[in-house]
Amino acid sequence: MKHIMIDIETLGREFHSDIVSIGAIEFDPEENSLGRDFYQVVSLDALPYINTNTLRWWMQQSEEARAVFKETGQPIECSLTLLSQFILSIKQNQGIRVWSRGKMDIDILEHKYKMNNLQCPWEYNEVRDARTFIDELTPYVPCFKFENEKAHNALSDAIYQASQVNHIHQYLRKI
Repeated sequence: MKHIMIDIETLGREFHSDIVSIGAIEFDPEENSLGRDFYQVVSLDALPYINTNTLRWWMQQSEEARAVFKETGQPIECSLTLLSQFILSIKQNQGIRVWSRGKMDIDILEHKYKMNNLQCPWEYNEVRDARTFIDELTPYVPCFKFENEKAHNALSDAIYQASQVNHIHQYLRKI
C-alpha cells in the first residue's frame, strides 16, 4: 500500500479558503521511510477568500514561515494538476492512503479540484486522518524525538506528520 501525507497552508479555515502552498511526501509506515516529495507555492494574484483572522495569524508567524508570500507561485489550476501528477505517479493504479492532519486540508483541496473542473486524484475511501491517529496514539508510544524545524511550511509539516505516523506504526508493530 502506498501512503502520501499532504499539508496545505491557506488564508482561511473554510472549505473555500485560498491555498498559499501545497506540500506532500510519499512515506511507507512498514519500512519507516520517506520517499519522493512535492512542494508548490500557489499564485496570490487572485484571492477572493481571504480570512482576516487568518491573515493576522500569518503576520504573527516567523519570518521563515511568512517567506512563502514572497515566492512566485503557479495558478491554482496548475498547482492542482502538478499535485495530481505527483500522486498518480505514486499510485500507479494501486491502492493508496492519502493522509492529512484533520479533514480541513482534504476538504479544501477537494473543493478546489471541483471548482477548477479537475478530477481529484484520490477516492473518498483512500483518505486517512493523521490528527486522530497521532493524537490518540502518541500517549502510548515512547517519545518522538523529531522537531518540525519549519513549522507552517507545507512540505515541512507533511514530512513531520508522516514521520510521526511512521514512528507510531513502527512502535505498534513491535507490541
